[in-house]
Amino acid sequence: ACTSLAKLEDEPTMSACAHIFCFISTNDLCRRELVKKPAALYSLSKLLRSNDPKTEMVVGKTVCNLMGKEDSRFFTVQEGGIEVLRAIALMKIDEGEKMAMESG
Repeated sequence: ACTSLAKLEDEPTMSACAHIFCFISTNDLCRRELVKKPAALYSLSKLLRSNDPKTEMVVGKTVCNLMGKEDSRFFTVQEGGIEVLRAIALMKIDEGEKMAMESG
């Protein structure tokens, strides 16, 4: 469902999808199912169009979680996970937003 909902241009929906993907990436059973669906990482990367830096950071955490586990690392790299992290690393975030993210 999140792969479809992540396409919507609605900030609360994008945030919810990012958080769901993040939860999935921390659960062994769910993560193994996620990596069976190549469209999932594509949908996750599309959440970077969000105007909310917190959503973008949750996407980054999710990719890091996927790369941190042996059973999902190859899939994540093959499906563009490094490019997602690169895009996040190159984003400019002002200090106020950065402080808000760290406290949230």
